[in-house]
Amino acid sequence: MEVVAQKLGVEHKEELEDGKVLLFSRNGIFQARFYKGDRSYIYKSLKTKKLDEARRLATKFFYETEYKKSEGLPLQQKSFGDVMREYTAHRQQQYDQSLQGNANASSKGQVSIHMLRQIKRVSKFLIECHGNKAV
Repeated sequence: MEVVAQKLGVEHKEELEDGKVLLFSRNGIFQARFYKGDRSYIYKSLKTKKLDEARRLATKFFYETEYKKSEGLPLQQKSFGDVMREYTAHRQQQYDQSLQGNANASSKGQVSIHMLRQIKRVSKFLIECHGNKAV
């Protein structure tokens, strides 16, 4: 296990909360890993080099994630910029489908080239102003 940890660049590794959280460090910065189910994990940088503070932050991260999971809330937040880029891509896809003629009667003409151009123009400025804010 130590050889694998050294190859990955992991300097410190320990399990917290009965093995549900993995606390590890890379390049001196501590990070936490939480199993969210369906063979996937949530990783979070704890942005500290102190072991005691990292343990406290990892435990806090675990309980916050468990609460979100029990309440049916999203475990990870998206930024406003990510949502706007997804929306713009969706509208671009609708426009492309309308050009191909594969769209059904209810969605034909739903997005014009002028509307798409305006969406892209406005989203550019909105992303610059609010791109990093959590949604």
